[in-house]
Amino acid sequence: MKHKTHTATIDPGSIHINEENVIAYMGYKEKTYPQPVFESITALSGQLHSHLNIHAGWIKCPHPVVDVSAGSIVCEERQFNCGKIIVHDLKESEELILFLATIGSKIQEWSDEKMKQNDLLAAYIIDILGSIAVESAVDILHSNILEKNIKNKQKLSNRYSPGYCGWNVEEQHNLFSFFPEGFCGITLTDSALMLPVKSISGIIGIGEFIKKREYRCGICSQKDCIMRKKK
Repeated sequence: MKHKTHTATIDPGSIHINEENVIAYMGYKEKTYPQPVFESITALSGQLHSHLNIHAGWIKCPHPVVDVSAGSIVCEERQFNCGKIIVHDLKESEELILFLATIGSKIQEWSDEKMKQNDLLAAYIIDILGSIAVESAVDILHSNILEKNIKNKQKLSNRYSPGYCGWNVEEQHNLFSFFPEGFCGITLTDSALMLPVKSISGIIGIGEFIKKREYRCGICSQKDCIMRKKK
């Protein structure tokens, strides 16, 4: 079945980087980082926008069948085995949003260039900046979806992606099957790696009784999640 696709225009200038988030992502505790590291973060953050090529979009799937005990959601005869953590939060969904977003490949090329120059610190910081930037882009996409899809008393859930909270990353293939090939310039390898690498896919629930919760890091086994690091 073909689905109507929607795209969101996201200005690179709307992506804001908090240097303290980068510091936290690097593993430094408050005020323990070397000053040259912070100076490098500030300098590279100032160059970030010229390396962003943002594309994002979504489709809507009505009437999902949610089975909390099985940890699964069936959408148009295709089953997502998301796991009980995610399915519990989506159990009141009247519709699902499936989304894709990327900041493009320039950021990876920039990091690779620094690596070739043996500037390992800069390459590492740029990689982190890319991770934070794509999350920021999806924050904006989330707001765009909220603005264009919510009616009456409906609400949006948190967003959830394959690879997190017990959802097998291999289910990227299932999620991508809903979209036209190459949608938003994103492709998927056989091993479920998205290209460009700084891309995010996932689902969001819509419903009157949906509750947007704090991300429950204490019951999730994913240790490198950016939501955990931001805390």
